[in-house]
Amino acid sequence: MPEPTHVNPRTRFGAFEVDRPACALYRDGQRIPLQIQPYRVLEALLDNAGDVVTRETLYARLWPGKVYIDVDRGLNNAVNRLRQALGDSGDTPIFIETLPRIGYRFIHPLDSPVEAVPPPAKEPAPRAEEPGRRAAWRPAAVTLSALALLALAVSVARWVEDGPGTAPPSAGSSQPARISEAQDAYARAVKLIEQRNKESLKLAIEHLRRATELDPTFAEAHAVLAAAYAGAGSTTNSRFMTADEALAPALAAAERALQLDPALAKAHIALARVLHSLQPWSRPTDLAIEHSFRRGLELDPADADAHLQFGNFLSKRRRTDEALVEFQAALKLDPLSPSVNSRLGQELMGVGRTTDGLELLRRTVELDPFQFNARVRLGWGYVTVGDLASAEREFAAAEGISPQSRPALSALAFVAARRGDEERARGLLDTLLSAAESTDDPSHVAIVYVGLRQREESLEWLERTVQRTRVLHGRPPWGLHSPIYDWLRDDPRFGRLEQMIEASFVSGAQG
Repeated sequence: MPEPTHVNPRTRFGAFEVDRPACALYRDGQRIPLQIQPYRVLEALLDNAGDVVTRETLYARLWPGKVYIDVDRGLNNAVNRLRQALGDSGDTPIFIETLPRIGYRFIHPLDSPVEAVPPPAKEPAPRAEEPGRRAAWRPAAVTLSALALLALAVSVARWVEDGPGTAPPSAGSSQPARISEAQDAYARAVKLIEQRNKESLKLAIEHLRRATELDPTFAEAHAVLAAAYAGAGSTTNSRFMTADEALAPALAAAERALQLDPALAKAHIALARVLHSLQPWSRPTDLAIEHSFRRGLELDPADADAHLQFGNFLSKRRRTDEALVEFQAALKLDPLSPSVNSRLGQELMGVGRTTDGLELLRRTVELDPFQFNARVRLGWGYVTVGDLASAEREFAAAEGISPQSRPALSALAFVAARRGDEERARGLLDTLLSAAESTDDPSHVAIVYVGLRQREESLEWLERTVQRTRVLHGRPPWGLHSPIYDWLRDDPRFGRLEQMIEASFVSGAQG
């Protein structure tokens, strides 16, 4: 069944409203947390309201391309989560009727036909203020227009609010069709980012760049683009750029978002993510990061992803109790979020709550079998408890989701080495060595040598990792407190690595 060419950007049924450009579901004006897969199911059902949408059609819409794991379970989970959001029942449906083994049908009448309508009017661009009035939202020591100087040093401790922002260029030349196309590109990018792998993030950045070209006044698109670049250049499972490559476009996008809408929560969160992910540690930078996170949450306290990202920052700064509060807040706001469940599971394992952490990570994979981060984290969770067979299964699933991803390849090589398959481990190591310099991230090579128990190479690549990244500053499974490094602890050089990390942390906290 082909997707309709035209869809209604705002579709209403009963007490609910779907905002297509924002990928959002509302009930009586209140946003309802809904993950990307159940949202895609809802879109497909609304696009074909009254008609049967087959399971095969939904498979193709939710998971285009090659499929590696159980799509039936994934679709069932997505429909169940959608019904939970709508307060619907499979036995006595109001909205979604099940046709066993065939598919689903949306049976509630729509308040408006499913056809193209003009998009909601955008807020008018802020106008320049009277002469003599200062520009708004400027750092105490660095003007917003000079935000790129933060690449060298950040000397701000707080942001000050002082009236409307710098006037953006007029949007008068933007045609409705271009704005609609920009909103569509933005919606596609938001869906892709949730998949948490490098391929989806690359494509998301392309869509976001297209959205900002079509509509230069689209503040949300600039903000999400900044956050996407932060993920692309940081030491995450989605990384495909160096920090230096990502920094300039990330800062430019964050600056533009704040100029366009100083009261946009996403813009403040995006700036915090850019500085946290791509800047060296320092006390002034940390103050700016924390203030941007808190300002964003003040503007939108119901943003689960903002709580999640703030928790990541606090965790990296060893403020574990505060981080757990943020992760729990995110989970309360969005209990079905794979990203939140996965990150909280990792944090719990890192603080020694292994059973609770593994339970959350397993739940994450049930919620979204195709989330790359969850598979990698669950695999390392199994490594922690010595279940190498289960670990290999999860790492293989991650590699299937994002082929040739370094986090999955290095994890598979580590497990192969520990299970005695040295030939396979070394074959994967050759692939990782060829890419180690281009990504400026030696941690994946280091982890394979650790698995092979090659002392000299392990210490050499661990030292490179300490010098270039912050991967080893964190908690297990990757941080130096992890049991996988126990065989190295009697070596004085390993002790010096721990001292280097501590000195780096103290310097960053005080600098």
